[in-house]
Amino acid sequence: MQGGISFGGWVKRQRKALDMTQSDLAGMVGCSLSAIRKVEADEYRPSKQIAQRLAECLGVEPDQRQAFTAFARLETQGHSSAARVREASTEPDHPSPAYPANLHTPLTPFIGREVEVAAVQELLLREDARLVTLTGPPGVGKTRLGLQVALGLTRHYGDGVFFVSLSPVRDPALVVPTIAGALGLQSSGGEAPAGQLADYLRDRQALLLLDNFEQVIDAATGVLDLLAQCPHIKVLITSREALSVRGEHRVTVLPLALPDPSKLPSPDALSAYPSMALFVERAREANPSFALTESNSAAVAEICARLDGLPLAIELVAARSGMLSPQALLARLGKRLDLLGDGPRDLPPRHQTLRNAIAWSYALLTPAEQAFFAQMAVFVGGCALQAAETILNYEAASIENPNTQRAPEIQNTLESLLRKSLLRQEVWGNGDDEPRFTMLETIREHALERFEEREDAKELRARHAAYFLALAEEAEAGLSGPGQGEWLRRLDREHSNMRAAIAWALDGGDAELAGRLAGALNRYWLMRGQWGEGRRWLAAALEGEMSANVRAKALSGAGRLALMEGDYAEARALQEQSLSLYRKLGDQRGVADALCLLGDLALAEGEHSLAATFLAESMALAEDLGDKSGLARALAALAQAASDQGEYGRAAALHSRSVALYRELGYKQGAAPLALDEPGQTAHQEDDLERAGALYMESMALYDELRGARAIAATLRDLAQMAQETGDLQRAQALYTESVSLFRKVGDKESVEGCLSALAGL
Repeated sequence: MQGGISFGGWVKRQRKALDMTQSDLAGMVGCSLSAIRKVEADEYRPSKQIAQRLAECLGVEPDQRQAFTAFARLETQGHSSAARVREASTEPDHPSPAYPANLHTPLTPFIGREVEVAAVQELLLREDARLVTLTGPPGVGKTRLGLQVALGLTRHYGDGVFFVSLSPVRDPALVVPTIAGALGLQSSGGEAPAGQLADYLRDRQALLLLDNFEQVIDAATGVLDLLAQCPHIKVLITSREALSVRGEHRVTVLPLALPDPSKLPSPDALSAYPSMALFVERAREANPSFALTESNSAAVAEICARLDGLPLAIELVAARSGMLSPQALLARLGKRLDLLGDGPRDLPPRHQTLRNAIAWSYALLTPAEQAFFAQMAVFVGGCALQAAETILNYEAASIENPNTQRAPEIQNTLESLLRKSLLRQEVWGNGDDEPRFTMLETIREHALERFEEREDAKELRARHAAYFLALAEEAEAGLSGPGQGEWLRRLDREHSNMRAAIAWALDGGDAELAGRLAGALNRYWLMRGQWGEGRRWLAAALEGEMSANVRAKALSGAGRLALMEGDYAEARALQEQSLSLYRKLGDQRGVADALCLLGDLALAEGEHSLAATFLAESMALAEDLGDKSGLARALAALAQAASDQGEYGRAAALHSRSVALYRELGYKQGAAPLALDEPGQTAHQEDDLERAGALYMESMALYDELRGARAIAATLRDLAQMAQETGDLQRAQALYTESVSLFRKVGDKESVEGCLSALAGL
């Protein structure tokens, strides 16, 4: 290092050279944002553990790290002993790669637990520790600790660090699909989700953070199977109880450290206790002028002690600092906790503490706020403002025609619950989307208890189901138009609510409602590759009684998904039943759709003559009905049949008509696979490489916008073949390699092998 530069100055310069914010570095190191600020200001000497993490995260060469740590631990005037540390380049020779991850950076600083973070990270870096479970009572901070650990390990897992929230999941069978969804995987025809996930992760080095596992504890054996098949992955779990399986390393997450109320140090010294620091941080959010003083520090210390140092409980109480002083909070809290002291005897003491803290916070709400808090429990995975306004607006005449007179009242109540830490706000996408309101799972449990006690609970669930049915049916139409991408993202956000609505309908024996919901979501499941889950919901609905038109649509949807999974016999049986019902109903649009799907099935089985018969009838009906979407689908399928039989001229003409219709409709998902890929392949077969390349690139751009990994992989493979044919072997190798990676992601083993074979032949 150059003489004269301080340790904090060096850290700041190197951090900026690596294009990191102070928050980024704090997350990677596993310490608080304030600690990094103090280090860079030379106001704080880091511990040995933090210094070692700083060296690793800032790219200090391994042979220089001992000197770096020594430099970090010296007083600011004693730099010379660290002269052997290499001067950092402002432009590193080997910039850090962008490691794949879906971790979000929390908006609030991480307080305390630096030692715990370092210990868990060290454990996960050991070869023998592949399954680590963070256990502890609700509200102790398991999720926050797990996230902080994961943020600091992204550089150690080249294939990604992924957060998987299981809080909306109750069925252990949905754990694997939820993990696959977090990794961006799509269903692979004929292969179980567990097998596909294992195939994808088998040769990868990744860390999975599975949050809120206690409610799906029966899925533990599936996690073990995944670890057994994928030797390079690690799993970090947060759970109120241990999995109690072989190979599990348990880490008990303890409450935050508390000062001794009988020997309180000065306010400055008290701020070093994480429990006190957390209270102050959250109190300042409610009251920016709040400070720990000689007059209030004893009350704050007593509050933290009464709450057993549980972070969530402390946050709930500190959030009231906007109106009440610590002394007033303590007086109210003490009385309330005394009254609530005899909580459920089957709960451990700290569970009762948090339960009582939530109950205390609930008791301070106005009656209107209490009602609203309970009603919000009807949502699973949160909700948008519009959903809250519509479902909880009791003056509305109907879901379709909501009376908006209560909208300002609802907004004000939401804002009040946000200020009191009973709700949290999330922003999706680029920030232009409507904000969502969520509850921590622990708080939602309390709200759900209050909800189930309400006389209007059944009505609210019915309104919830009706709202999301209307949304699903609106989305079904939107998925065939120019707003397709936005509708996909919106359904992604509401999938947990959709699942809950279908499950409620099935539990109540309302197969009609379940069938309508599942039928409307069929296109979403199809496009998102969630074929297996869609089939399960549709099959469950079809076991009940429903109207003929709903049954016909559910049968058709289940048949389409069965076809995608390669279950041709089941697909045929379902589509034939659907066609028969549609004919009896006189539903010509339904008949045309069922015929088109039977044509797709015949094509998949190589029965081109039968396919042509089905498709010709479907096309004729679509033309009579003026159904441009149905006509475009039938034309594209007929073009595929013509291309398969070597009739390239006829195929090109049919494709041309199909693509014109899809573009007119703005239907990107249809335009890409059915109207661009096939003509691209036809042009390729006719050696018109320029036109083929242009069509492939246009198709891939549409797929990329819609997250169509499988289709992008196929297009990359086609482009690789063209590059190979024109002698551009370097480009061909790069395209084949990228295609292999994506085919693995969607579990297409046959295509992976084909691309690897092509690579070997270059």
